[in-house]
Amino acid sequence: MKFRLRTRLIMGFVIITVLTMGAFALVARISITQRFNNMVHQAGQEYAQRMSVFFGLYYASNGSWDGVQDLFINFGSPLSISITNNPSQIPPYLNTDPGGIVVGRFPNRGIIDPRDERLLLIDSNGAVVFDSNPNAGSPDSLLAKRDQGVNIVIDDQTVGTVVAASSIGILNSVQESYINDVNQYTLIGGLAAIIIAVVLGAYQAFKIIKPVKALSQASHKLASGDYSQRIPTTSDDELGEMSSAFNQMAEELERQETLRQRALADVAHELRTPLSVLQIDLESIEDGILEPSRETIQQLQLEVSTLKKLVDDLRTLSLADAGELVMDFQPLEINALIRVNAKRIANSAKEKNIQVSVDLEDGEIFVMGDEQRLSQVLLNLLTNGIHFTPQNGSIQVESKRKGTSIQVLVHDTGDGISQQDLPLIFERLYRSDQARTRESGGSGLGLSIARSLVEAHHGKIWAESDPGDGSSFIFELPEKKNE
Repeated sequence: MKFRLRTRLIMGFVIITVLTMGAFALVARISITQRFNNMVHQAGQEYAQRMSVFFGLYYASNGSWDGVQDLFINFGSPLSISITNNPSQIPPYLNTDPGGIVVGRFPNRGIIDPRDERLLLIDSNGAVVFDSNPNAGSPDSLLAKRDQGVNIVIDDQTVGTVVAASSIGILNSVQESYINDVNQYTLIGGLAAIIIAVVLGAYQAFKIIKPVKALSQASHKLASGDYSQRIPTTSDDELGEMSSAFNQMAEELERQETLRQRALADVAHELRTPLSVLQIDLESIEDGILEPSRETIQQLQLEVSTLKKLVDDLRTLSLADAGELVMDFQPLEINALIRVNAKRIANSAKEKNIQVSVDLEDGEIFVMGDEQRLSQVLLNLLTNGIHFTPQNGSIQVESKRKGTSIQVLVHDTGDGISQQDLPLIFERLYRSDQARTRESGGSGLGLSIARSLVEAHHGKIWAESDPGDGSSFIFELPEKKNE
């Protein structure tokens, strides 16, 4: 039988609580019982000690234990005992006259009846001289622990022993009732704690399971292709972080799916246009409508070149994604690379009367890179700049050190990019419908390829733009220090 997670959590709470409270109750019971027994034992010893003084006074006065029971029969009556052997043993609450005669009265409480406790007086031969409660059964248990009693010593001779039941661990009815009540209350408290723990555990389990269950359901729908799934974030703890992370993942997957669908549509469009031209022209030649002249063949080759470039760009991206793009890393002087590629687009810029200027860092600055791939990045950025810069505009290329990196900036004076489109321009086949829409040419993969190539060089690339104020494309590469 499979248990749901909530059931397992509740069972776990119950088991842990039962074990914890059981251990607590056991320890509490042992500790309280031991402490109470020690207290009773100490009180019993003190009681036996006090009584041994009275019994000792009686024996010293009478010379034997005969008639000792009369002390308790006449409980509270006046008592006069002569004792001169050891006046220091006389309790402070008994008065003595100058002749050493003790005149006093036994206290009204704290001797026998109020304590409800069995007391034995045992003579030097081990016989019971006095038993405060003979109806309580055999005194053998008290006699067996005679060594724990208080000895009565007269003239350096032990004449008797006083044993109190509590001093050897025998509890009276009141004490037993007290300790039983304590144990009962401990048990009731433990059961109450278990019930409270179960209720709180069930509540907490529900709070934990609810977002987990929502996450599970949303994950199944997400796996089936429904990227609109979101789960509510109801707390700021780890469960809330889990919900936020899932929502972020779902949002990114939805965005990537939208881009993928758009990319597929754009790829289909990019392929359909040249293929349609090729099909129409070839059918026209086949039907004799169009002569296979040199101009016609050149037009067909142009369409084939467009297809080939698109396929090559897609292949470059797929290789970069798979980490299989072959790179030939060599020390490369970045300023020289910028100058070479600025000259390569000079004719294209001249046709639109666009001024291309360079502002380079002084001296030579090196990076570890593939010359062909970094040239491809620069040409993509420069070609984009020419395409989107109007007549009589300008393009500026800069290089500069920034910390341990080298930054290359390409700035144009075009219409700029909207803030809405700016985060998306490096996505594959993304084309803005506003300032950066291409009316002709290009596959829409140039910036995606540039990003993949820069990242393959352990760098990063980004764009900055304000609509109407041109655009800046910046990529940054680690500088290679001279050794």
